[in-house]
Amino acid sequence: MGNMRSAFVTAPDHADAVTLDAAHRLTTILKIILAAAMITAPLYVLAEGVTHLWRVLVVNGGTTVGMWVLLLLVQRGHVRLVSRLAVWGLLGLVSWLAWANGEPIHVNVVNFVAVLVLAHVLLSPRSVVFVGAACALAMTGIAYRQSLVLPSREANGFVETVVQFLPQLILITVLLRMRSRAPVPARPAPDQPSTPRA
Repeated sequence: MGNMRSAFVTAPDHADAVTLDAAHRLTTILKIILAAAMITAPLYVLAEGVTHLWRVLVVNGGTTVGMWVLLLLVQRGHVRLVSRLAVWGLLGLVSWLAWANGEPIHVNVVNFVAVLVLAHVLLSPRSVVFVGAACALAMTGIAYRQSLVLPSREANGFVETVVQFLPQLILITVLLRMRSRAPVPARPAPDQPSTPRA
């Protein structure tokens, strides 16, 4: 129990400054996800009723346990591994929920964008492209499945996703990739005198 408390409030001790900064950022994100899973669980039960209690237990309960495990791994210094597990795990969760809830895919687009932004914060620029491609494939697959099961009058969901939402996701991926590659402007040394203008 003491290890769980220490994982919740501290970052790994045996690391350099860059790793400590990444661990602190990652720990903060995991705490936010953990808090969201715990806070929204009773709200979902009230909104959906006891009949969907099993789903709340699986999704919110599983997310809560998963975040605790990831926090413990961060405490042990596995910052890069936890970053990958957090991003790809949430992508799998978002994809499964979008596949199973029966809602139109455009309702869940914001969740995929959130995963993509999270990848930009936690992973390398190249990984952002891979996550963006995985999001695009998941959205396209879900939209195609919905086009097969929905009535004909609503079967334009697949085309709507590909034409309207998929280009936006690709654009966000490109912008985040460009932002990752943008050079940081150099700051002048504090003891360097400024050159007088003529």
